[in-house]
This record gives sequence, structure tokens and C-alpha cells, in this order.
Amino acid sequence: ENGTMWPNKSNMFIEGATDSRLEYWDNVYGFDMTPMKTKVVKELCNEATVEINDAKTVVTNRAELISFDLNICNDEDLDFQANFELRKNKSNAQSSAKVDKLVISFDVDFDLREYTKASFSTSCQTEPTHWKQTALWFDPADAPSLQAGEVLKGTLHMARNDRNQRDMDFIVTWEIGDDSASTFDPRVKGTITSKLSS
Repeated sequence: ENGTMWPNKSNMFIEGATDSRLEYWDNVYGFDMTPMKTKVVKELCNEATVEINDAKTVVTNRAELISFDLNICNDEDLDFQANFELRKNKSNAQSSAKVDKLVISFDVDFDLREYTKASFSTSCQTEPTHWKQTALWFDPADAPSLQAGEVLKGTLHMARNDRNQRDMDFIVTWEIGDDSASTFDPRVKGTITSKLSS
């Protein structure tokens, strides 16, 4: 009755990053292997990847998706939908920033009034953990660039797979437009559909 789950709080976040790994196939030890890109792109766009992302590749803010009180959340809460907004990092001096993928991470807290609070993060900006981060790739054919003064608005739907409850299904609908306009009129939009296999 008076116990607690440790950690007792968890927050999930999303941020945009750039990634040049596809350029590798343009020159593999002097060989042009660009035909391999088709296969690699198919894998990246359909399968979420668990990987460590360097903070230097992050080109947007880190936006909170959802917060859980682990002492009271229910099983059905773990399948969720959340809206988010991403803007180009102020530290990025370039006029535009290509967003190749969306990176999901989480923070946890051990936080009760009678104890000293302790926390850790799996974000790109902290010491890597064995949980790493999860990346959802845009199709490289229409990977967006985020201009200064623009916002990437999106909705992420995350749910356990119907056939295998250990797999996760992700659907992200997104659009980019002028952040200062009185009415939001997207200049580009799309959908990411991806699966994280156990």
C-alpha cells in the first residue's frame, strides 16, 4: 500500500536528426555501390532502428511526447498517441536543416519527497546507455528540410503489434510550415510507418 515502483516517473521525448549513412554506398573503397541504397532505404524506412545518435547530428529541439507516473499508469496507457512540435536548433547557424529521422528517447526519475531525487536520461545529449535511442526514418526521397522560422508539427502513434506484443508499431503524420503564420499552411507533409521488432 505504501510502496513505490522504482523508477516512479518516466517521460518520452522526440527530436529530429540528420544522418549521412546512405552516402557510404556512393564510394565503398573506390566502388560505386549506389544500387545497394534501394535495399538499405527499404530497411530503414520500414524498420525502426535502435542505435546511439551523436548529439552533433541533432538539428531540432527535444520535445516531450508523454509522461508516465509508473505507480498509477495502466497497461492500456502504454499504447498512445501524442502531438509534438519541432523547431530548428538555435545553435544551428545554417538557414535550413535536413531532418533524416526522428529520434525517440526517455528519461526516468526516482522521485519521492522523502528521498533525494535521482534521474537519468537516454537522450542523444547524455552519456550513452545500453537502451540507446530509437530512430524512425523519413523516406530519403522526401526527407524534409526545416527552415528558420518553420515548425515541424506531428502526431506519433505508438502501439504494440497485434501479432507479437513485444514488437512496436509506429505511425507518424507530420507537416512543416511557417511557425509565425496566423493560420498554419503546410508547405510539405507526409507519414512515417515503421515497426520495431523484438
